[in-house]
Amino acid sequence: MANNGAKEWAAELARRQQAGDGLEFSPDNFLRAIGGAGTDDSFEMWLKEKVCQGELEALQAWKCPVEGCERVIDKNELEANVCPKCGTDFQEVGENPIRQLKYRAKGDTSRDIYWMIVIHGMNTRGAWQEELSWRLANKFKYSAPVLIFKYGLATIDVLVKCRHQSLVNKLGIRIRKGIQFAREHNSDHRPDVIVHSFGSQLFALLLENEQFCDLKFGRVITVGSIIHPDFDWSKHIDSGKIEAVLNHVGQKDIPVRAAQFFIPGTGPSGQKGFKDSASINVSEQSYGHSSAFEPSELKKNLGTGGLWDQFLQNPLNHFKPFTAFHLKEWKPFFVLVRCFTRLLGYLIFAILAPVSFVRRFLDP
Repeated sequence: MANNGAKEWAAELARRQQAGDGLEFSPDNFLRAIGGAGTDDSFEMWLKEKVCQGELEALQAWKCPVEGCERVIDKNELEANVCPKCGTDFQEVGENPIRQLKYRAKGDTSRDIYWMIVIHGMNTRGAWQEELSWRLANKFKYSAPVLIFKYGLATIDVLVKCRHQSLVNKLGIRIRKGIQFAREHNSDHRPDVIVHSFGSQLFALLLENEQFCDLKFGRVITVGSIIHPDFDWSKHIDSGKIEAVLNHVGQKDIPVRAAQFFIPGTGPSGQKGFKDSASINVSEQSYGHSSAFEPSELKKNLGTGGLWDQFLQNPLNHFKPFTAFHLKEWKPFFVLVRCFTRLLGYLIFAILAPVSFVRRFLDP
């Protein structure tokens, strides 16, 4: 392989660092991964250069001498004097493992998805949840449930703040039980979270609620978010309450734009983004309020190399989506307009509350 292969070698190294997979390798295996065969002087020189630059660490290793096996053997396996792949006893065959170097790339390893919490939006039971649950279950490292929080067909309830807190309490208690259930089934890992629409607001309020300060989460994906764009994600990441947040923005999301006019404490983060630099805003020009949950989009986002797949499993240091952006400035709409629409919302609530109570009693 000629010197012009350096670009291909660098691309393969970058791919491994981005995926957090295959960070430790032998020269032969590295070249085979990109369709090369054997090693040559230029590749060896490139590896030494990367070691000098601090991008690679050289490790002492050995290789099985049996033709067709050539499995790389580390120091601990060498002491057993048996190849863990082909089972060859080196003393019996009278051959010693071949000494060679292997390399470890600098970078974080990939992470596994152990279990997931999904909090859906208002006025829906989430028809997309079965599709989402099935696709997530295929990504689990171990068998664990997808906990879907259902609070019924919330409608006018969202117009008054006291109802928000009641639903947050219900959510916190349900998640706490879910975490305990996971621990009883040998999964002490934090759950990752997907929140949609009004469910995003409930999750944000849960993070702010000291009553549930014991609840810890992994990575969070917000879709159709109505959380205020000024929300302080950094505080919760720095405190260890969550690991990271991906805000999947839909530029054609009309319900998100309207949220601040009727639902107290909300804003159009699902269409504008978050100002906090700790959050990762990714824009989709064609997305409406629930477009991300359409079967074709779930297949794309959760499939290997998809946006959600990369965010949930890859090291965050190398997670740089093409359509990512940072919201610099945002101000709420004129306060007088919002006061008028909120008053209108309270009036609607007062008129329809008895009907809502009866419906909730019959359909909890």
